Amino acid sequence: MIDKTLEKVIQQWKDEAGVNEPIRFRYTFTFEDKVLITIYCSRPGLMIGYKGQLIDKYRQLIQSDFICHEIEIRFEEVDRLWA
Repeated sequence: MIDKTLEKVIQQWKDEAGVNEPIRFRYTFTFEDKVLITIYCSRPGLMIGYKGQLIDKYRQLIQSDFICHEIEIRFEEVDRLWA
């Protein structure tokens, strides 16, 4: 259930950012009651948005799904996902 919800939100985020390349993501629950989401994409600057507007918007949206957890989002830039 978490996978599908997170996948749907990240797909919506990707569409709003205008990213056409495929994106992979991973999430883990840490011991500090934190959810760490790592997003692998070729152009992380588009996903972050101007002055971080998109990342703040979608962090709050994801945090509403994981009610009691703090959300940390990291980006890893990759050259090609499907090489």
